[in-house]
This record gives sequence, structure tokens and C-alpha cells, in this order.
Amino acid sequence: MASWKKLSEINTYEVFDELETSSNGLGEAEVSRRLNIHGLNEIRFKKPGPLLRFLKQFQSLLVYVLIVVGVFTAIIGEWIDTVVIAGVVVLNSATNPWVLYGILITAAITLLIIYLPGLEFIFKTGPFPSTWWALIVPFSLTGLLAVEVEKYLMRRWNHE
Repeated sequence: MASWKKLSEINTYEVFDELETSSNGLGEAEVSRRLNIHGLNEIRFKKPGPLLRFLKQFQSLLVYVLIVVGVFTAIIGEWIDTVVIAGVVVLNSATNPWVLYGILITAAITLLIIYLPGLEFIFKTGPFPSTWWALIVPFSLTGLLAVEVEKYLMRRWNHE
């Protein structure tokens, strides 16, 4: 077959002759012959496995910000905050990333306001006492779990 440059220099009927077709398209015999030689005109995508999908979540700038904030909270000894941040990063791979991006941005800004000395002074904030997290985490996870169960049931119900 001729190169693209050569095809662009010839008229329509010469292109039809070169490609062995016509203005009506290919005949059934030619379609069958080309299908046998070249196969279907499709691109096959391999769906990534769960581990690869999980690892791809770490390509996001927001996840990097959360990881930095998580390391910072670990350095200053706020272990409960560190665990919560790590949980959000891990959950990111299993749920709607746009919702989690919103949560991550909000959490990152909140943690910066609470823990950075300059911002802490301006906004008159301070860290939660560790005992408060015993209430905050279970109630937050209960809400998250309820929404995820509802989404699962709705998807399952819609497929039946």
C-alpha cells in the first residue's frame, strides 16, 4: 500500500483503487477476508487489578499533601490524627475519588490551620484532645459505611 503522503496526492478514485474499495464501501467477501487477516478494529484495554488500582491512587497531588500532613502529625506525636489521615488515604482507592478529594482538601486545610503555629495563632485554634477522637472516628465511619452500603445496594438493585 502507498504511504500517506502519496495517498494525499492522488484523487478519490485512485484512493479507492489503492485501498481496494469503492464509494459504497467494502463487499462482504472483502470484509470477511480483512477480518481474517487483521481481526476486529478495536482496542483492547486490560482492566487493572486491585493492587495496581490502589497504587495508582498515590499519583495524586492531594494524596501527597495528605501523606505530608500525616507525617507531620506523626512527628509531633498526634497518633490518632496520623491514623485517621492514613485511613483516608487508604479509603481513597476504594470509593469515589472526587468526594475523597474534597474531604482531603478540607482535612488538609483544617490540619494546617490547627497545627501550624502561625495559623493557630491567627485563627485561635488548637488540636483536639485525644479523647475526642474516640467519638469522632466511630461516628464518621458509621456515616461513611452507611453511604457505601447504600451505593452498593443501589448498584446491585439497578443491575437486576
